[in-house]
Amino acid sequence: MTLVDYDVQNDHLTYESKIPAQNATFMGLVEGHLVLLIQNCEFICYGMPDGEEVNKIQVASQDSPLINVKACREGFVFVQEGNIGYIRVPSLEMIYFMESGHEGDIIDFEVSDSCIFTTGADSTIRVFDLQTGHLTLEPLEDMECSDLTWHEESLLVRCGDGSAIIVFRVSSEQGRLEEVQFLEQAS
Repeated sequence: MTLVDYDVQNDHLTYESKIPAQNATFMGLVEGHLVLLIQNCEFICYGMPDGEEVNKIQVASQDSPLINVKACREGFVFVQEGNIGYIRVPSLEMIYFMESGHEGDIIDFEVSDSCIFTTGADSTIRVFDLQTGHLTLEPLEDMECSDLTWHEESLLVRCGDGSAIIVFRVSSEQGRLEEVQFLEQAS
């Protein structure tokens, strides 16, 4: 993988360094560091722009189920089956890796500055505090949600086969959800 720097003012790319990365299943920039998930089992953190390896952490074996990852302000959140984890960058310190409480796999998740939102095969939506991993409110049941999207202070929830979308406003200090709009597609 080659790292380049783009000079906007002069519309010019400059070579910075090369990182020996193969089989990366995730790539994200966090706190001025490049983080890669290699072969779905090992996170490696590189300093920018020099590309020097800073840290790495093994989180699974190569034959483990797929890991989904999303970058956030100070690190990244990952889900694997019904578990959620949070790792800080650049130390790659595992803050937590725990069962989410969903009965079955996590289908989708989103991350805000203070919360992790998950939806699972059990038709619930759960909201966790990003820093501690604790639930911030009781699970929302019978949601039949397949997709979550975070935008500014709102969580958009696609329900069922896409026939409805619910927009929740999120109270950032406590992770509370307030329904502000229900959009139903005409049949």
